[in-house]
Amino acid sequence: MKAAAATLFLGNSDLQPGIENIDTIISVNIPPGDSNDINFYVAAPIHFQYVAFGFGNTMADSLMMVMYPSANNRLMVISPRMGTDYIEPEYNSSIRFTSYSSSVGKNGMIVNGTCFNCRTWARGSVDTNSTAQSMLWALGPNMDLSSDDPNAGIRRHIGAGRATMDLVAATGPGGVPLPELKTSNALSRGGYFSGSTSGFRRESPSTAHGIVFVIATLVVAPMDFFVAGALRRWPIIHSISATVYVGMVIGGFVSGVLISNIQFATRRFQSGHQILGLLAVALLFAMFLWGIAMAVVRQGLKKRGEDPSKHDGILSKIHRWTGRLIWVMLVVNGGL
Repeated sequence: MKAAAATLFLGNSDLQPGIENIDTIISVNIPPGDSNDINFYVAAPIHFQYVAFGFGNTMADSLMMVMYPSANNRLMVISPRMGTDYIEPEYNSSIRFTSYSSSVGKNGMIVNGTCFNCRTWARGSVDTNSTAQSMLWALGPNMDLSSDDPNAGIRRHIGAGRATMDLVAATGPGGVPLPELKTSNALSRGGYFSGSTSGFRRESPSTAHGIVFVIATLVVAPMDFFVAGALRRWPIIHSISATVYVGMVIGGFVSGVLISNIQFATRRFQSGHQILGLLAVALLFAMFLWGIAMAVVRQGLKKRGEDPSKHDGILSKIHRWTGRLIWVMLVVNGGL
């Protein structure tokens, strides 16, 4: 007898054209009776760093199963995690599970397993009588992970969404059917097409963070240096270009801080990129205030008909060369 199941198909070509012609498939079975278990079958192209699904309306308070290739790139690691907010879900070692079979190869990443006592948890539950149980899914970026550690750090998903599953249709004989990887053949193996999804959602705050800094460092900063050196007769132009430069860097800095807070590995701001970035931004802001202060002093002396201070030249050189040092720091940090 074939196992009952609810199956969700995600067309990966919608996310990134050109990857393997394999759908991401998430199939769930609810054993009848007093069992509190959930059986699942998951398949996804090896293009992705990981594949994950979970139950809940939002990442906060959700139960998620995150799966990624093992260190030898032959099997799949299952990592049960709890969502606490819209940040990286946290590994929960108390959740028991078993993997009956898994593989990594030309047919994609495949996992067939059971999560024990997974229908209720501290802040949530699965309604097995629902024909539209809320669930979440996510796919990691095209970056290598390959780890045996169930607590391995994962990158922010490249695609994610909400879905619903008909768990009434999924309730029945234990075990999850193993559908073919292509959608056209999947239903012939007993899976119900009872899932629906809000579609792929691209997540690229880190890309925006990088683009802002690239424009600020390689376009706006050199232009500001030219204005400061070649157009000294019109300091107002330098004031405008410097303000744009600092504004873009501050904007990139703020987005970087927000991005850092969604990953466990970056939340403590201990990486070389973060430390150098913080130093560069702090120096840049200090030099911006320094420049404003010098401009105010010069304007005041000019109104009173007095000559510039004898220290004006030294202060200007410090301002200029520190600005160039900051630019080098930003360029190096972009590489990091």
